[in-house]
Amino acid sequence: MEFLEKIAASIARHRMIRAEWKIGVAVSGGADSVCLLHVLRDLCPQVALRVLHVNHQLRDAESDGDECFVRELAERLGLPLDVLRVAVAPDEQAGRKARRAFFAEMTSDRRFDRIATGHTRSDQAETVLFRLLRGSGLPGLAGIPAVSADGYVRPLIDVERGDVEAFLRRRGIAWREDRSNRDVRYSRNRLRHQLLPSLAAEWNPQIVNTLANFSEMARDEEHYWSVEIERLAGGLMERDALGELTVSAKAIHELPIAVSRRIIRKVILEAKGDLLQIDFPHVERVRALCGQAGGEGHLRVPGLEIIRSFDRVRFASLQPLSEGYSMTIRVPGRYSVPGSKGFVSLELLKIPCVTLGNELDGRILAGGFELRNWRPGDKYQPSGHNHERNIQELFQKARTPSWERSNWPIVVNDGQIVWSREFGIDARFALHADSAQTVRVSESLEVGLL
Repeated sequence: MEFLEKIAASIARHRMIRAEWKIGVAVSGGADSVCLLHVLRDLCPQVALRVLHVNHQLRDAESDGDECFVRELAERLGLPLDVLRVAVAPDEQAGRKARRAFFAEMTSDRRFDRIATGHTRSDQAETVLFRLLRGSGLPGLAGIPAVSADGYVRPLIDVERGDVEAFLRRRGIAWREDRSNRDVRYSRNRLRHQLLPSLAAEWNPQIVNTLANFSEMARDEEHYWSVEIERLAGGLMERDALGELTVSAKAIHELPIAVSRRIIRKVILEAKGDLLQIDFPHVERVRALCGQAGGEGHLRVPGLEIIRSFDRVRFASLQPLSEGYSMTIRVPGRYSVPGSKGFVSLELLKIPCVTLGNELDGRILAGGFELRNWRPGDKYQPSGHNHERNIQELFQKARTPSWERSNWPIVVNDGQIVWSREFGIDARFALHADSAQTVRVSESLEVGLL
């Protein structure tokens, strides 16, 4: 009874299951999942259970034997069953992705309220040690949650694998052994069958409990920090005109190191959508970029390009290098700016008209118009200046981030720049007292995209 009481306490403490819920139980045929199914029938008789099995077809007749075993088990217990047969590559990640996709499909249409899996305290210890050896940060060392946000519950998370097998033997319950689980060519199996037993024998007999307890402490720390970082990050992150996330390098650099690391991970998560392949060295490189004396810098982490320009650091999806653009345009007309959410419009107006400061003398209509991106060496005489200015200098003075410059729109008339985004029209082509008509140049943004 102590075994069942411990599981019942876990279910209650983490509020895993409600009487009115429908629970899908992932059953592979192994000891952990078979135990899980029997335990839930005993402890939660009022809950609607349904067995879920994935046949990965990796071991031919053995895989089919697992499926037959689970079918017979579900029938014997009087429980409905869903089976997915899918051929996957022979690696742990491929199998895991197939299972999670299957379970996600089952929960997305509300066929189930939760998916129960047979992860044990032993699995928890293995996960923590595995991630530690691979260089995971504290979030990863929090291990397997008892209840996860994507609808998984793990009722066996506080009992060890040996206790599970002892329970099944006492009750005379059979299970299937997967030979691949003992194949030490797989890193997880080497850790389970070689490294952990060695650590228990030579260093700490309670290594499983030690690692599992550590994961619980890490998880509690993460819960606190997730709330705190959510609060702090909201005031630090901004989106640029293309919707990419930017932060102040100075603000990140001045934070305590522990906070800056977590903020950086939060920004990467928001920009990339996940933290896959993001390790401690990546975070440290971003911290160094924020702390450097100069205002320019560039680095890449898996899935993201991170650029510093002046005080802003931009986290953007990897994009192919821009080759620039050039197009013939006419008056009147409205043209999309490539690589941007902006539109450049040219309107033909008669005098008198309301002047906004972006009107060109109508005599330029005799020439041809071109809309193109800024190029190094471009110069013109912005309105209010008495001589030509290099646009690169204007960028510097306006502290225009480097990532905004490559697609910066320029309007050219017969080879002469007559308008630039933000810096306006060329004073030499401006509307004057003798003008009979005018061309107004303006830029707008797509409504609702920002």
